[in-house]
Amino acid sequence: MDGQSWLDLFQQTFDMIDEGIFIVQKAGYKIVYANRKAIRIFDLKSKDYIGKNCHYILFNKLTACADCPIDSMYQTMTPQIRHIDYTDHRSFQRNLLCKYSPLDQNYFLLSVLDQTQEKSLISTITSQAKEMKAKNVVLKLRRQELEKKKTFLSSILNGVKDGIMVVDRSYNVEMHNQTLLDVTQMESGFDGVPCYRVYQRNSPCDDCPMFDSFSGKMVSARQVIDRESGDEKNLTVYFSTADNFLIETVRDTTREKRLLTMIKGQQEQLFIANRHLEDANNEITQMFTKLKETYEQLEVAQAHIDEEMRQVEELQQSLLPKALPSNSLYDIASFYTPADKVGGDYYDFIELSNGELGVLVADVSGHGLPAAVIMAMTRVVQRALSYGESSPAATLDKVNSMLCENIYTNDFVTMFYMILSADVAPARYSSAGHNPLLQYCASTGDIIRYTSKGFFLGAFDIGGYEEDTISFAPGDILLLYTDGLVEAMNIRKEQYGYDPVERILQENHGSSAAQIVEILRQSVMEFVDGVPLGDDMTLVVVKINET
Repeated sequence: MDGQSWLDLFQQTFDMIDEGIFIVQKAGYKIVYANRKAIRIFDLKSKDYIGKNCHYILFNKLTACADCPIDSMYQTMTPQIRHIDYTDHRSFQRNLLCKYSPLDQNYFLLSVLDQTQEKSLISTITSQAKEMKAKNVVLKLRRQELEKKKTFLSSILNGVKDGIMVVDRSYNVEMHNQTLLDVTQMESGFDGVPCYRVYQRNSPCDDCPMFDSFSGKMVSARQVIDRESGDEKNLTVYFSTADNFLIETVRDTTREKRLLTMIKGQQEQLFIANRHLEDANNEITQMFTKLKETYEQLEVAQAHIDEEMRQVEELQQSLLPKALPSNSLYDIASFYTPADKVGGDYYDFIELSNGELGVLVADVSGHGLPAAVIMAMTRVVQRALSYGESSPAATLDKVNSMLCENIYTNDFVTMFYMILSADVAPARYSSAGHNPLLQYCASTGDIIRYTSKGFFLGAFDIGGYEEDTISFAPGDILLLYTDGLVEAMNIRKEQYGYDPVERILQENHGSSAAQIVEILRQSVMEFVDGVPLGDDMTLVVVKINET
């Protein structure tokens, strides 16, 4: 085989290699050969690269590359590896693996492997792995949140006065509250039991809305037998849907049905009397007798209403602390009076799991029964979330989230929450838009006001409650209160204000907490001079005992 044939075979062999191959002369770094793959990688259009500097032709540099490994290669006579990020003629970023190998003292071989696709694939796989990990974290958080909501929903359902059950498409009871057991006089739960068994039936009810493409709301009635007396009971059932479940709200309306029957009978009697008014005067007398009887019944009904309001008032009073905390470090006293029969103020003393004492005063916007309902809800949530939490700010943040999800009116709650330690360490506090705490300092006689930033509870689910501390010494007095104290008005529309409050704390610092509360109460009553209070008023006084 002649020399040209060997040269052609050499070139054909190198053109079949899937790496770019350059043979470069050491002197001047001049390219003497490039295979087909090398020409494609660097888009070399002609053989003008022969005899040209490798750093110029390949990397567009006038001088040798700063990280050129050729000297190191000849010193060790071993191949050298170099990674290069290369921008081609189309401005695409490419990743090249260059290997420099000595052939002899005058020439070396430069092999180039284009790793752009492999690097892009690794980057894509890494990104997808991170995305899947993030999705798994979000899924776990959603599951935890769902469990919290389910627990909270169960506590709310058990506080509802009507029986409630959630039924699936197979008529199985998936969830129910305690009231349903009371109404149906069942001792065990209905979970997994067909819903028609609740109504003492062996098959689905004839008017069950599960048979229809039911949407919206529907009301029906069910008759069952009282298990104690054997009499017939009337149950009114309200149906609504949620996804693939039927929600049934059950109320015992036996009493109401009897009352309606009685009223209907009386109406019929009155109708007959009216038809015969002109017949005889004695019939008129009988009609007035009937009207008198009806009036007496209305008085009885009003008395029933007043009695129910009295029971609501007693229920609200039962939610307030029944006894003051017993602690040798603190002398504590409190006072609460609503503006109406039922109010929206709330104060509480909560013993935390670590032995510390949570002290709070809260005020629900508005008055009457709606405010009392929100106050009861706030008490349940506050006590449930405070026990294991030592941070006042974190507690308010959790309480706010719960109330935002469950208050569907424009009402909100302000609160000042303070945690007293089991020793003389500073107290920690956080405020949700409430009036500032007043501290009388025994050492100076000064009054200091404490507050912190934070939105009303149940208004905006954005968190951000600040937390701070209160340092005190024996003889100091801490006063928590609602705005019913400082905004109490007399007949001249003048507010009681802060000045008399601070003066009473300074002048009576030697008195007990209970005496200070009574002095404040008497002072406000003398100021309003018989004018009814326009808002609920709550006072909590904490005096630091001598150790």
